[in-house]
Amino acid sequence: MKYISPIFLLALSFSAAAAPQSAAPSAPAEPRQQAAAAAGLNRKLLAELGDSVVRVETFFKVSPSGEMPSVTTRYKCPNCNEYHTSGVEDLIKTSRPVSQPGFVIAPDEVLATDLYLMPEWVDRIEVVFRGKPYRARPIAFFPDQESCLLKVENPPGDWKPLQFDRNVQGRLYQFFLVDEEGVPIAGVAPDSGESVFRNLETGRDYQLVKPNTLLVDGSGKVATVTMNEHFPLAADRLAPPSEWKRLSVKERQKQMESLAAFLQENVYPVRVRLASRNSNTPQIMIMRRNDGKEKNEFDAVALKLADGKLLVNLRLSPDQTARLERIFVLHGDKVVDCSFVGSLKDFGALLAEPDSPLPGKGIPLYDHRPGALSEQRLLAATIRNFDGKLQIKTQPTRLTGFETGYNNTQIPVPLYSSEESGYLFTPDHRLLLLPLIRRDNLDRYSSDRPDPVTGERLAALLQSDRALDANNVPRKADDRNQTAWLGADFQRLTPELARANNASSQTENGNKGLLITSVQPDSPAAKVGLKSGDILLYLRPENSQQRLELSGYDFSMNEYLQEFPWAQYDEIPERYFDQIPTPWPPVENELNTRLTKLGIGNRIALGVIVDGKLEEKLLTVTRAPVNFSNAPRYTDRQIGLTVVAPTFEVRNYFRMTPEDPGMLIARIRPGSPASVAGLKPYEIIVSVDDQPVKTLEEFKKLIQDKRSFNLAVRRFAVTRVVKFQLPDSTPETE
Repeated sequence: MKYISPIFLLALSFSAAAAPQSAAPSAPAEPRQQAAAAAGLNRKLLAELGDSVVRVETFFKVSPSGEMPSVTTRYKCPNCNEYHTSGVEDLIKTSRPVSQPGFVIAPDEVLATDLYLMPEWVDRIEVVFRGKPYRARPIAFFPDQESCLLKVENPPGDWKPLQFDRNVQGRLYQFFLVDEEGVPIAGVAPDSGESVFRNLETGRDYQLVKPNTLLVDGSGKVATVTMNEHFPLAADRLAPPSEWKRLSVKERQKQMESLAAFLQENVYPVRVRLASRNSNTPQIMIMRRNDGKEKNEFDAVALKLADGKLLVNLRLSPDQTARLERIFVLHGDKVVDCSFVGSLKDFGALLAEPDSPLPGKGIPLYDHRPGALSEQRLLAATIRNFDGKLQIKTQPTRLTGFETGYNNTQIPVPLYSSEESGYLFTPDHRLLLLPLIRRDNLDRYSSDRPDPVTGERLAALLQSDRALDANNVPRKADDRNQTAWLGADFQRLTPELARANNASSQTENGNKGLLITSVQPDSPAAKVGLKSGDILLYLRPENSQQRLELSGYDFSMNEYLQEFPWAQYDEIPERYFDQIPTPWPPVENELNTRLTKLGIGNRIALGVIVDGKLEEKLLTVTRAPVNFSNAPRYTDRQIGLTVVAPTFEVRNYFRMTPEDPGMLIARIRPGSPASVAGLKPYEIIVSVDDQPVKTLEEFKKLIQDKRSFNLAVRRFAVTRVVKFQLPDSTPETE
């Protein structure tokens, strides 16, 4: 998004008496004479003030620990009126500085724009006058004027410090400094003062000028200087720098240390631990999902709120939260367990309650519109958790403008920020901005990039009755399946299929939409009347106008099943057994994943093309029944075999009725007796020693403690007998 100036500006037409310059001169001269006089005056001012202008160059360095400053410098260019950015890492690698104009205001002092830099980032500061550099260091800051005062070592004797006179008379002129592609340029323009602006959020009136501007009269006397493009129209607008509110380097450092100490008391490293995901899903299908669901432990940052609860900055999906076993804070040498309170519905964070009190009074939220803080000095913090240890870095900053964020939220834009770990605070330590990953249930490529969330929005959300997601909670082991289910198989639409179904225009010639190939009995799809040949076009939450278009390319992720060389199944080496996909379409496909994100129990509309006509069918998102990926399993380690009872999609694929016997082979351990005997994943064990098997318990009883037995194994329509003769040893089963 484009950066904008502080919002809600009102242009006011002030009378000549209220304008910040004297009355207009009497009768104008002839145009040529007037132009010549103006040009002469401008050249005079440029000559008069040229020896008071310098360049300030700031060089950066790597920290003693070898850490690169994680910051991008931003400088408002008076020439193009846009912010120029430079990555500090790139500046260090190329030995380039950040360069800006400055004014000499004392024999050994220079005024420049405050870049809000931390001392540990800066290698050196040089003031360049007539091509020669002079070392300098900051000695004070002027927070209201966004300026920095530099003390120059061994300054030149021929530069000319500005002399300020707030009582100058007559017409004023703006003497400004700009940079044109690396070339410093000085300019002069009349100070008209005819247009004045008011920020309706703060009530402040100001005049727009170029940054780095002197207000001077026709003789070159200087009234004042402004480094800010918003030149205030307060009573003391012409006050010289000697009368500005000053903040010393030590005072600024103390502010940063105060914020760091406050955060050390109210921010904690937290660890979240999940139960292992007991899945039969082949590794190749897990890799294709690439959804991070297999990770079982997470480190995160937790903020203590004013009510004592912890806001844990971590996004867990409902499937992950269902497996949540433990949340604990690492506080010094102590481990403090926490109870789960709830997951935020709109953002990737959860609330937890410490089982024993933690120190700190909590972080208050800035619960007002951030526009009231336009151009104010603020405090920023970068907070990270490295293996249970917090890294907190603080720095000064200010607001450069605002963006319009999600749901028309007013988002402040600081001079410096880190999108992953950047937090913004007011001077009294109220939380103004924090980074949270938004839960976007309609975006297929759900971003892991945090969005800035204001304290105002967070405060309103925590007070509402819809803050927490009732479906995103920990569950018992037998209730952790959080996959939604439509109960329809589908394929990618093509131009030919779209034309054959009279749906070319609605599907953009087959580029959108999924062709339903089969509907399982008693499934949600069957209950709303979907049938083979219908075309799914979009999903839409019942109370929303937003739609998720179903692109055939994005949602036909099961085509790799057809690409697998099933004809060479017997030739596959055993080391690749875990890479073999299931021959049936998995329940955890892209469409069902999207339904899961929309929320089990929620109502959605399905856009369906039936016989060439578009209609909507209302569907309640339903949890999938037990399926191959999460069904209970039995493993006999002695023979190296894992089996599961056939679930609904397996029976549908093999044309098995619920009464048909058989245990599905889910896994074969390489090198085991089962592998040596020629068993393969996804074959069906029909019987053990001619005894049909219908349950895991029956199978376990029939082979347990036996050294020899026969298995009747079926692959599709062919059944064979596999004989086992195990060595005399104690079987290991589970």
